[in-house]
Amino acid sequence: MTAPTDPKTPDYAAMLRSIEEKTGPISDAIKALLITDGSVTRLLECYNEAPISIRTVTQQVISASEDIAEEMQIRTGDPVNYRVVEICDQSMDIPLVHAVSYCPVNRLPEHARASLMKADIPIGHILRDEKIESRREITSIRTFSGSDAPPSLPVSVASGRVFARRYRIIHQNQPLFRIDEFVPDHLFSGTKRVTIRTPSRLHLCLIDMNGSLGRVDGGVGITLDRPGYVITAEPALETRIITDDEELKTRTLGIVNTLAEEQGYDPDVAIRISEVIPSHSGLGSGTQLALSVATAMALISGKKVDDTARITGRGGTSGIGVRAFADGGVIVDGGHRFGPGKEKESFLPSSASKGVRKAPIIGRYEFPRDWRIILCLPEAKPGASGHTEKEIFRKSCPVPLPEVEKISHLVLMQMIPALIEEDLDQFGRSITALRSYGFKRDELALQTPALHNMLDYMTSCGAAGAGMSSFGPALYAITDTNSTDLAADVQSYLDNQCGGEVRVVRGKNTGASIRCTS
Repeated sequence: MTAPTDPKTPDYAAMLRSIEEKTGPISDAIKALLITDGSVTRLLECYNEAPISIRTVTQQVISASEDIAEEMQIRTGDPVNYRVVEICDQSMDIPLVHAVSYCPVNRLPEHARASLMKADIPIGHILRDEKIESRREITSIRTFSGSDAPPSLPVSVASGRVFARRYRIIHQNQPLFRIDEFVPDHLFSGTKRVTIRTPSRLHLCLIDMNGSLGRVDGGVGITLDRPGYVITAEPALETRIITDDEELKTRTLGIVNTLAEEQGYDPDVAIRISEVIPSHSGLGSGTQLALSVATAMALISGKKVDDTARITGRGGTSGIGVRAFADGGVIVDGGHRFGPGKEKESFLPSSASKGVRKAPIIGRYEFPRDWRIILCLPEAKPGASGHTEKEIFRKSCPVPLPEVEKISHLVLMQMIPALIEEDLDQFGRSITALRSYGFKRDELALQTPALHNMLDYMTSCGAAGAGMSSFGPALYAITDTNSTDLAADVQSYLDNQCGGEVRVVRGKNTGASIRCTS
């Protein structure tokens, strides 16, 4: 016998069938997320087989508009807490669901109000902890394509098919929350999928661009937790690169085609790029993009992930980016054999050193957890690349041997011991000192006075040391407890100099995060 249908309960099955008839099949995971009247975070933990975290994007008290006031049964202009959060895969730090909530401030108990406004806590957990009896009332379920997405929705969510639902949380017969949740179809499609979050890296210096001992290059670098690429790859009927950046799309397509031709990887993949490393900024974007695409294609093709640096032609001068992708940390590499008949016979950048083996790693060290990096991305000309980069190597090398010896002395007897002993001041002094010698001095000479002023300003504001990554224009400063205030000062100064963005980032002691789902 069939149980009677409650006339007050919406026919969710019919709603989902209607959407499927118009836009195609919906995965079981998304169906569950759209119609659940329980905890979304618990469902995500189950589906994802990993912890879920909440990241607050926006949190402020606003005045209720007419439509919010009507829906929440309050007066227009009443104070409403407006919160935008991303519900994230904690291990990958990738947003899975984007949620926007409205809550009449005066309807929440004081302690619950404080939890909502000051902490990244799921709303369901707040209600549970405060023992607030409530029910959820779904008012709409819909879908739209990226072009029809609300302007406030981030690109990482809005590209492709997106599902949305609106519901209210009712307490004592009054609306306590109105919540809109947006779920990107590509993350829950049910097909085999590889998701990768890469680090980026600071390249502090090249050690030996003289070569008189039979080796050349060598370098020191720090792996960063941000910025990074987030790519999602899955089988498709043809090659598809999904990004709004046409240059990035072209670069990625070139990598895919090369891997298909030279390694036999299946080119019929859809690769979605939702977060990026600024190109030609000195943060190693080329290496991280190539390694992440190669890894994703190998996994999709069912092939062994082996020596992606060699098959993508990365690491020919510096081994920092390759090792950052693999293991993270602070890395010192030993360069390459140099001379007639050896691995390298001339001074060339990685982009022009195809087929060269990965540099051996002399040491890998943990970046101290309490230290912070002020990352400064000025609006300046991009760092050197292509023919220009090769010409700079040709003109600057060989570097005089006494300068190579000075760089080696700074790295071996000041920088690395300070890192191991977590001596911030000594580490910072070594960073600053490296600017005056060898290839790094020549890289800095290509930059504008505004960037030189920025380096001096960061140390004058209290940073332990400051430098430029690779050819720039990315600048960085090392600090600890004063990172937020220092970043604000640097941002203000940068705005007056040339414009740009300042971020507080951390050293990353692990490599790229990789997850395969099906």
